[in-house]
This record gives sequence, structure tokens and C-alpha cells, in this order.
Amino acid sequence: MGLAIRWRLHWYVALGLVSTGIHVAVALLAIGIGVSVVPANVAGFSVAFVFSYLTQSRRVFDASPTGRNLLRYLGVQAGALGISLYASGVLADPFARTLLTAFVLPAVAYVLHRTWTFAAPRGRRTGVEGGR
Repeated sequence: MGLAIRWRLHWYVALGLVSTGIHVAVALLAIGIGVSVVPANVAGFSVAFVFSYLTQSRRVFDASPTGRNLLRYLGVQAGALGISLYASGVLADPFARTLLTAFVLPAVAYVLHRTWTFAAPRGRRTGVEGGR
């Protein structure tokens, strides 16, 4: 595995952990001031989502934030959430659910973001991969 890919993966994991911390901090702050749990988590998720999208666009995927990328990012993340919720209902083993949610889905999301969300439109490839 090349150094550039390793750095991208390190940033992806680090920013994911920071994003999780932001989600928890915002949710707990909101709960602390009297907001109920569901709206507090929606607020935490929203702030963390924006942080993740903006920082991963630049740092991990070397792309400019655009409306096209944002919609694709949202689609991938929503798909991962849907799979996680579905798996929570059908997988009996809590260990398997945890592995899926904590490791498999983020890995699949990374691949989808790398190959689809932040892929340059045809005819506009530039950057690390070189022009085609």
C-alpha cells in the first residue's frame, strides 16, 4: 500500500473519530440544556455530517466541496445508515452487528466515496491520479 493511500486512510479514520466526538458533544450539550434525545442527536448528527463532508472532501479525497459531491456523500451515508438499521433488526449476534457498523460499513463507504462520490466528472480528471 502506497504512502499516499495510507495517509488518506489515516485521515479518514481520524476525521471519523473527530466527527463522532462532535456528534456526541453536540448531542450531550443539547440534552444538557433540555432538548430531548432525538432532536439532540439530529443536531449532533447534522453538525458532524457537515464537518465530515467538508474535511473529508479536502483532506481525504482532495476534492472541492460541490453540490454534486454533497448529494452523493449524503446518499452513501444514508445508505450506510439504512444497512446498519436493517442489520440491527436481522442480525441476532450483537458482535456481528457491531463489526458491521464499526468496520465494514465505514470501509465500504470509503471505497464508494473514493470511486463515486468524489470521482471527477469524465473529462475533468486532475490531481493525484493525473489527467486521463
